[in-house]
Amino acid sequence: MTMRSRSDTEARASGFDATLEAGFNWVLERLRWVLTLLGVVLVVGAGVAISHDRRTQGENDAQLALRQVEAGFSLAMGSPADEIYVTEPANPEQAQRGRGEALARFEAVSLEHPGTRAAQLAQLRAAEMEVELERWPDAETRLTDLVSELEEQDLLRAVALRLLGYSQEQQERFAEAGESYEQAVLPGLYPAAGSVWLQAGASFARAGAIERAVGAYQKVLSIDPELAEQSGAVERLSELAALAR
Repeated sequence: MTMRSRSDTEARASGFDATLEAGFNWVLERLRWVLTLLGVVLVVGAGVAISHDRRTQGENDAQLALRQVEAGFSLAMGSPADEIYVTEPANPEQAQRGRGEALARFEAVSLEHPGTRAAQLAQLRAAEMEVELERWPDAETRLTDLVSELEEQDLLRAVALRLLGYSQEQQERFAEAGESYEQAVLPGLYPAAGSVWLQAGASFARAGAIERAVGAYQKVLSIDPELAEQSGAVERLSELAALAR
C-alpha cells in the first residue's frame, strides 16, 4: 500500500496533538499525588479542629476508608500499597480489572461518607477511573455533579473541570471542552495553568471558535513562553490570528 505523504501542516498538527496528549497523560498519572496533597492538607486541618467539632471523626473515618481503597488499587496494579505514583502494569487486563474494582470502591466511599471532603476526593478518583476506562458519558455526569457542589475557589473543582474538559473532548464536543478548560484556570488556582490554556486553545480551534482559541493561546504565551514555543502554540497562534483577520 502506498503511504500518502503528510503536508507540513498535518505534521505540525500531529505533533501538537501528541504534545497535548502527553501533557494530559502526565496529569492523569499524577492525579493521585495531587489528591494526596489535598488530603494531607485536610488531615492537618482536621487535627486542629477536632476538639471543636465532633463531626471531624466522621471525616477521619472517611479518610481512612479512602486510604484503604487507594492501597487496594495500588496492590491490584502491581505496586506497593503505599505507593503514591502507581505504575501501569504490563498486562492490560490487570489494569482494566484493577480500575474497574477501584471505581466501585471509590464510589462506595462517596456514598457511605456523604458530606465529607473524602467523599469528594473519592468522586474525583472514581471519575478518573471512568476516564481511564473510556466511559466518557459516565465520567462527564459524575464530574458535572461534583463541580456543581464545589466552591469556585476550590482547587479540587479546578482539577475536576480539567478532567471534565478532557471527557468532553474525547466525545468531540470541543466547544464545551474549551469552556471547561477555561473555567478550570480562570480562578487562578490551577498549577501549570499554561498547559490547561493550551488544551482550551486546541478545543476552541477545533470547534471553530477562532477568537477564543487565539485568546487561549495568548494566555499560554504570557504564562509560559517556553511551553508555548516547545508545544508549537506560537506557530498555531500565528496561523489562527491570520484566520481571524
